[in-house]
Amino acid sequence: MDAEEYTLYSPDKKIELKITIDGSISYSVAFNKKPILSPSAISLTLENEAVLGKDPKVWKTNNRMINEKIYPVVPQKNRERKFPWRVLIFAEKDGDLIESEMVFKLAEPNQIKDYSWIKPGKVAWDWWNWNNIYGVDFEAGVNTETYKYYIDFASKYGLEYIILDEGWYKPGDLLDINPDINMDELVEYAKGKNVGIILWVIWKTLDDQLEEALGQFEKWEIKGIKVDFMQRDDQWMVQYYHKIAREAAKRYLLVDFHGAYKPAGLRRAYPNVITREGVRGLEWCKWSEVVDPEHDVTIPFIRMFAGPMDYTPGAMVNAQKENFKSIFSDETIS
Repeated sequence: MDAEEYTLYSPDKKIELKITIDGSISYSVAFNKKPILSPSAISLTLENEAVLGKDPKVWKTNNRMINEKIYPVVPQKNRERKFPWRVLIFAEKDGDLIESEMVFKLAEPNQIKDYSWIKPGKVAWDWWNWNNIYGVDFEAGVNTETYKYYIDFASKYGLEYIILDEGWYKPGDLLDINPDINMDELVEYAKGKNVGIILWVIWKTLDDQLEEALGQFEKWEIKGIKVDFMQRDDQWMVQYYHKIAREAAKRYLLVDFHGAYKPAGLRRAYPNVITREGVRGLEWCKWSEVVDPEHDVTIPFIRMFAGPMDYTPGAMVNAQKENFKSIFSDETIS
């Protein structure tokens, strides 16, 4: 596959370092005895240049993506350090790339002594379904009764978790809960059905309230967090991933990094990081037509080589290409 032909982020002609060319993959792995000093990412350009780090930017969008500063790739402190592995893998068969464990094996060893509590699973996702439930005697929405319905569904069909996505807390304050949600009641109901609850959070809000928020999640016996809208991979943000993985593990919380950069072995050091996005996933069907069958059969050999992929599969409605139309409130796929 030609690199230029399959560039996901092409405006500035930069390519994330995980491309497949004639059956080989080039990929970067963070490998350091002190993960908090992890370097930033590296990208390639179509002009045969290597780009370290990202250009400084400042922006704010709907209280979600608040990136005050993107730090340079070279650490500001502690010059004595190890640099990450850069891996080039050759395989005779495409399938051998997916089976390779090199990214995992070159990563930092496990940092969690007891990981018996870590249980991956499937999730019933409210945002994906736009809370479209019918034939009920209550008003569907971001409220306790709707989430009880999701819990019943998950329990009936063997799904291990449900997620409370956007709307369960007031933007900017993880401790200000939507008044239509009784979290204590919901958690107890879920426990009775053997279903865990995962909470979606905006990364910056979590960072601002880290101790208080994670403490409250632990008190509620929440099973995990889905951290969203980081959208960058400079040195500071790479360190943030390590911090969240470490602090979440202390409180027995799973982590799913959404709006994330490509994985680089963090899941070996912190196996509570069960998955991450870092991919143009199925949710794109809500607003575009770029995610199609060709895309679906290609990304396992590119993105999934690096590690587990939060592609968010699970739509039950599909359409042929000529009949497909992206509708945000509908989960139809092409």
